[in-house]
Amino acid sequence: MKAAENQLKVARRQSNDPKEIAKYDKELKRLAQDLAIAKKEQVKLTSAVNQKKEALKKSTAELKRHEEAAKKSQTSNKNLTRSFSSLARGLGVTFSLAAFTALLKQGVTLAMEAEKANKRLEFSLKGTGISYSNMINFAKEMEDKLAISDEVFKNQIAFLTLQGRTEEQIKKVIKTAADL
Repeated sequence: MKAAENQLKVARRQSNDPKEIAKYDKELKRLAQDLAIAKKEQVKLTSAVNQKKEALKKSTAELKRHEEAAKKSQTSNKNLTRSFSSLARGLGVTFSLAAFTALLKQGVTLAMEAEKANKRLEFSLKGTGISYSNMINFAKEMEDKLAISDEVFKNQIAFLTLQGRTEEQIKKVIKTAADL
């Protein structure tokens, strides 16, 4: 843009014809207006990008906090398992308590996985305009239809959302994969 402006200025200086000078002046004004518009757009886009970066930083920090909480829950679960095992040995019912502890551990692990899947889905949908409740309902619908845990579908929805897919594309991809 600067090169064109410089060429017009040189041509204007070389011309003695008032009509040509007016034409060059008009072209220079148009270039200046175009440049001002482009600068305004650049400022708007830069601002939008910076806002998205900040939102992403906040979401990432929130996701890390949830993952840390999940790790702490796993540690607590291990400690609980050890406590129950010690108690069971002391009471002489190791086998039944071990089964109970394993069942409890499995339940806690499944609950943590479900929470992770929900948080991943929620994180991936932020700012996309895709409804969280619609996607939860879709995952539940697919679970009922295929007898596969809805966490699997939630993780797939999160993955496809991060690829920039629309709600319709996500549903189509998952339904097509399920038909295979």
